[in-house]
Amino acid sequence: MLTEVKLGGVDVTSKLLKWKTKKTYGYEIMSCELELAKSVDTLKTPDVAQAITIKRGTSSATDQFIFSGEVVSMEETGYSYKIKGNDNLYDAIKKEITYSYDKDVDASGGQISAIFKDLVNTHTDLTADDTSVQATGTLDSEILIKFVCRHEDVFAKMKQLADIVSYQFYYNPTTDLVYFEPQGFTTASATLTVGTNVTNLPKWKKDNSALCNRVIILGATQDIETTTSGKLDTTTGWTSGDGGVGTLSFKPTSVKVYADASDPPTTLRVGGVPGATSAYDYSVDFENSKLQWETDNGYAWAADQYVQVDYTHAIPVPISAYDPSSITAYGEFKRTFSPKLIQTVEDAELEADKVLAKYAQPFNYTTLSVEGVYDLDVGQTASVIDSNNSVNTTYVINTIEKQYPHAADKVTVGDRELKTADFEANVVVKIQELEQLLAGESDFLVSLVDLSHSVEFAKCSIKIYSKSIAGITGIYGHATQGIYGLAYYGRSGMVWGHPIFGIWGDVNWGATASAFILGHATGGVLGSDELGAGNQTEWVIREDITYSACS
Repeated sequence: MLTEVKLGGVDVTSKLLKWKTKKTYGYEIMSCELELAKSVDTLKTPDVAQAITIKRGTSSATDQFIFSGEVVSMEETGYSYKIKGNDNLYDAIKKEITYSYDKDVDASGGQISAIFKDLVNTHTDLTADDTSVQATGTLDSEILIKFVCRHEDVFAKMKQLADIVSYQFYYNPTTDLVYFEPQGFTTASATLTVGTNVTNLPKWKKDNSALCNRVIILGATQDIETTTSGKLDTTTGWTSGDGGVGTLSFKPTSVKVYADASDPPTTLRVGGVPGATSAYDYSVDFENSKLQWETDNGYAWAADQYVQVDYTHAIPVPISAYDPSSITAYGEFKRTFSPKLIQTVEDAELEADKVLAKYAQPFNYTTLSVEGVYDLDVGQTASVIDSNNSVNTTYVINTIEKQYPHAADKVTVGDRELKTADFEANVVVKIQELEQLLAGESDFLVSLVDLSHSVEFAKCSIKIYSKSIAGITGIYGHATQGIYGLAYYGRSGMVWGHPIFGIWGDVNWGATASAFILGHATGGVLGSDELGAGNQTEWVIREDITYSACS
């Protein structure tokens, strides 16, 4: 068997010591292990996140695309690099999504396969199309009203969708597409026959780890109606007034309350919910089996009043079933299940029958060494013939291991997935369960989007002003009007350094009337005199231009 290995786009086959890939049913991301000679540094120095591709073939090294992914970890020894990688589906783990799919808003319309395809194409660097994604149902009972993704990795949400409909998904390096299809959707291209394309003598094993031949189903209930009564402040547990309580013996599911001065009372009182109902006589604490009185509706719940409560409560009815032949053969294996949507006794009985039909017998599995059939994939159904053990049955391929230097591919087959597929694929129930979980969610999903772009501003208008400063008004630094002892700083006021107009405490600093005179007994009072009412020459507009951008 020939092979080709590339690392970071560089062919490093000449430095290859060995490789191995493993793909397991239920573990959608395929893994690989490489060992390269230390001298690979002359071609490419290995590092994490580098791309890995592995191909093999009998006529050429590139007949079959085995693996395409990236380096996730590596170990450097004295003579080699030991590298571990995950296939390209690993990208979905690295990506996070915050989004809510709504059947009435999004193009997916709540269809599970359409949501899956959008997760791949919009929120990862991978691709899925109509050829790789098998459509799921579009009936009201088969779609999701809402599918919330809140700061979760995309892979986890893809897996959640697959679990609902018992689909499998995987990345195919040959087509560079992500596939989404029913379990056992494809069939192996050849029958796996011991002595023909199976080179080992299989050892068939029975797995009883999931064996169940006596089952108890919890969740079924039967409604019972009952009545209780009391006299306020007389009967134990019944108190009067606003905030008073009445105590029930069972957890109620529905309640009617009668209360007045008669025994028995005949006036039906109004129930309500605190914070939601405007006027009511009582509220119900269903969890703690209590009633609480409220006087805002006009009834005072006074002492010596009589109260009668007619209410319904549910009695659990567990269902037990067993398979006597399985118990005789393997001993008793007892399991208890609590399905979320079980409501009636009939629901529980059907669930018990389904569990026994699938789990009352051990699961069979074995590992085959397969030669000459190179297009096998996990999740495929394969016919297996082993005349030595009287086996001629269809199984699901659970694991495939391939390696170089080449030895026969190790293919593990079993009937567990095939037998439990229908049992675990109650799509309607799983959708209902998911929507029940989502029913209470009302979070705001905030997603920040970078909408930055370049903007050019056009000039709209321009105005030019000027003023003339004449006379001996002081201008600091001016050649003629900044001369110490000659220029005024203010209007007809002090001239610094002047023998007459620069006398401290005598000359106005600003306007002659009510101006601040520094050091003056009356004109230098802080907070009452003006400081610097100087030369306030008005600005004069010289130019006023309007451009076309303003029109």
